[in-house]
Amino acid sequence: MTVDLATREWTTLVASPATPAYPVTIPSIIRCASFDGELVPAFVYARQDMLDKTDASVPVVIYIHGGPESQFVPNFVPANHTLSFQFLLNEMGVAVIAPNVRGSRGYGTRYMKADDQMKREDSVRDIGAILDWIAAHPSLDSKRVCVMGRSYGGYMVLASLVHYSPRLACGVATCGISDFVTFLESTAVSQPSPSLHICQVHSHQLTPTDADWHTSQNNNSRSDAISVVQSMATSGSQRCARSCTTSRR
Repeated sequence: MTVDLATREWTTLVASPATPAYPVTIPSIIRCASFDGELVPAFVYARQDMLDKTDASVPVVIYIHGGPESQFVPNFVPANHTLSFQFLLNEMGVAVIAPNVRGSRGYGTRYMKADDQMKREDSVRDIGAILDWIAAHPSLDSKRVCVMGRSYGGYMVLASLVHYSPRLACGVATCGISDFVTFLESTAVSQPSPSLHICQVHSHQLTPTDADWHTSQNNNSRSDAISVVQSMATSGSQRCARSCTTSRR
């Protein structure tokens, strides 16, 4: 729209979009208490007829945003991901939960820094709280839960599979971080998210203790804990995922 400053009249340049021909579900927001009492906000995409079921027949996708200092906000197509939540709902009958785990922006500095450095996997434990919420709802099938994410969200997918494979059916990680040491070494200058760097400046300044800790957190070295199907997508030009590119059953 434009406004004439003299007359203060508005002129519409682009007509409002037409109402979609397909149903559009508006998400509701929940807050799940995590292992330490931290309340983790999440958006739930589920039609009312799905929520009214009592036979645990509705499968669930947990979509984890990247960043980590990013934030999921309701939209038609998630940032950096082409899969429409409305498609999952209407065509596949799948509910979607999009949490903003600790480390997400938009909830204050304390919350955004709550997964820094050695507290990295506290955010993964927030996914455990989401799984608890799913298990407590009779309409949702806690045995058919998929975790999905891209970039740092891909790391979260892999880490969730490491820690929660018995509670998950599968995972989809797109260019996810599978080795923090090589990731930090190759992105020290270009990485825009400083909290990923334990020294906050350059990864080559990692002390042996820091490097040992990061190595212990690598999803590569813990892949034996993954007992469900996983799909990983990356390319040779992407530095965020270097290995661990096979699917496991």
